[in-house]
Amino acid sequence: VDLIPKDLFFEMASPTYKKCVERVAKKGWMKDEWKSALLSWCEIPELKRIQNTREEGDPPLTLAHCDLWANNLIFIRSRDGVVQFFSIIDWQCAAIGHALLDVSSVVGINMDAEERRRHEETIISHYVQEITEKCDYTNVKSRFSIDMEQARILNKRGIKFSAIQLSLALGTHCKDETQEKVLTLRLRAILEDIV
Repeated sequence: VDLIPKDLFFEMASPTYKKCVERVAKKGWMKDEWKSALLSWCEIPELKRIQNTREEGDPPLTLAHCDLWANNLIFIRSRDGVVQFFSIIDWQCAAIGHALLDVSSVVGINMDAEERRRHEETIISHYVQEITEKCDYTNVKSRFSIDMEQARILNKRGIKFSAIQLSLALGTHCKDETQEKVLTLRLRAILEDIV
């Protein structure tokens, strides 16, 4: 299976993202500065920067799913009733990307605003701790290391993509009022926090 070349994906996705932002903005709750920020994040150079540009001081790029949210995660229930992670599906957007892109997406898209705010630092800390331990164990620390400050910066960059993805959901296929309300609250909170 061939993956979609990232430059082609950005060219195809950018206009759609912008249309969705415009549709969401017409609902009346979005501040002009939020709309401007979202539209700027939908520009191809900024999409590249958000997803897969390594800036000075960043850890090395890594494999990123680039469309990681609850519907692309499969869990199973064991015979004793314990729910466990099983698999990640829908890999056609995968690319080389920054280390926290997928973590930021899952957290930004799937967590309610207050839960995200309350647990975001703990999730980032856990990520850094696990990566540090695994890199120590596999002797790749000299090639891949990340500290909390780098992780916070990458998370802030990645959460922008969550805002774009939420705009896409709200601007295209969100028909259920309850779901629309939940996604709107999540998008609004992200914009409040980073714009």
